[in-house]
Amino acid sequence: MNIKDIISTTIPNSHANTKMRVPPESYRLYKTLYAFAINRLFETWPGKISMMWLLFSSGYGCMWVLHRMGEKEEMKELETLRQVEEIERMLEKAGRLRAAAANYRKGFEETEKDEKKLSERVRELERSRETEKETRKGGGWFS
Repeated sequence: MNIKDIISTTIPNSHANTKMRVPPESYRLYKTLYAFAINRLFETWPGKISMMWLLFSSGYGCMWVLHRMGEKEEMKELETLRQVEEIERMLEKAGRLRAAAANYRKGFEETEKDEKKLSERVRELERSRETEKETRKGGGWFS
């Protein structure tokens, strides 16, 4: 008797649904063997302790992995926040520089206007001095 005969005698309808990759007989067999092994493990104290330790350590491992994933996400968020703060600082500095440049331009334009007014005033004074000199020299004609 081979394994197929054993499976066909122990599991009814073993020939049904042959298109599956894993035949349902082997699935059922492995399921029962797995359940039997787990039950045998839990019947002994070392088995109970080892299974509890395995469950605890795997749960702890999963929690640690999730924690690390959360830390990575948090670090990414912190880095983007740092970049945003740096951009905001740069924009504030650019605004201050723009305002200082506008004030400088405004002051420069005002000094240019004052300089033009003063140069105009100097020209007027020079013209009036020249006309005074001409009138003094020209006073001999009418006297």
